Amino acid sequence: MILVCLANKAECFQTFTPSGRFTVNILSQDYEQLAMRFATTGADKFAGGGTCSGKN
Repeated sequence: MILVCLANKAECFQTFTPSGRFTVNILSQDYEQLAMRFATTGADKFAGGGTCSGKN
C-alpha cells in the first residue's frame, strides 16, 4: 500500500490538480539523489534530465 499526499500549498500543486491523475514510481536506493531532488522545495526538478510523454 502507498499513500501519496500532495500539499495544496506545494509549488507543483497547480500542475497536478487539472490532470486528475499522476504516476508514482517506486525507486531503488540507487535513485536516492533523484528522489531527493523531487522532494526538495524550490529545486528545478527536471534540470539536466529528459522527459517523454506516455500514451495516457
